[in-house]
Amino acid sequence: MAGNGYKTTWQKGQFAPDAFHAVGCGMVAGVTTPGAIGHASNLTTGTSYDLYENAATVPLFPYFAAAHPLQLSSASANDMAAGTGARTVLLTGLDANYNQIIETVTMAGVTPVLTTNSFLRINRAVVATSGAFATTNLGDITVAQSGGTNIQGIIRAGFGIMASGVYTVPAGSSAQVTLVQFSMAGSGATNFGQVARADNASGAMNIGLRFDINSGFPYEQSIPGQIFLPSKTDISIRVVSVGQASTEIAGVLNLTVFDNTYLS
Repeated sequence: MAGNGYKTTWQKGQFAPDAFHAVGCGMVAGVTTPGAIGHASNLTTGTSYDLYENAATVPLFPYFAAAHPLQLSSASANDMAAGTGARTVLLTGLDANYNQIIETVTMAGVTPVLTTNSFLRINRAVVATSGAFATTNLGDITVAQSGGTNIQGIIRAGFGIMASGVYTVPAGSSAQVTLVQFSMAGSGATNFGQVARADNASGAMNIGLRFDINSGFPYEQSIPGQIFLPSKTDISIRVVSVGQASTEIAGVLNLTVFDNTYLS
């Protein structure tokens, strides 16, 4: 981690290498660049969705009101400790006080495995180790509340990372949205939709930054310093509307998260 030298040059607007490359490489203490990666399919007209893998069944993301142990299980028996698929999954989330917690879970195939920690939020789930396949999973891995309710995300078979489209700013941190990217599958002549950034920084979940997208025409927009999110803010990728049934959308919100002591 870099010391105050890099921090000082950033504040003066003079830095090398590029600041965001430096952050991504872990060179800047107190700053990270996570992304809220989202994907959903089988979306239909007349409904608003959060962009996560279970949206076709539960349209809006089921945020927890209290911290719970999580349950992980796979659709493949080969995603297990000695299997050829995913062996361990690394979870990054927040505890009841919005402090970051990290836990590695050893998979047991189709048998649910519970986390040791209780999670209020889950920001990332990624296959950490696997057998014959490089950091990937052979079956869909579902991350849910213990007991199987309130699905928080699904790591689709072969992808190795959960695409939940949500992120919560940890306690003692602040975040900026720096880039949005969206794409839609299907025929560009007939399929369209409107996606947005939603957050509860003001208390209730509000929608802003709406973008119209068409299939065949990926959308990307830089947002330099215009969206500042305080600690404990939930942010999601919201699909406001789609033009036809069976729509598939993918998207990402690039974030820069600062430890608040860095900003003082």
